[in-house]
Amino acid sequence: MAAQGHRESEVLGEDIS
Repeated sequence: MAAQGHRESEVLGEDIS
């Protein structure tokens, strides 16, 4: 779960945990 959120945060450019 953390890995998914981290990857999405990079794509969206937001700090999503």
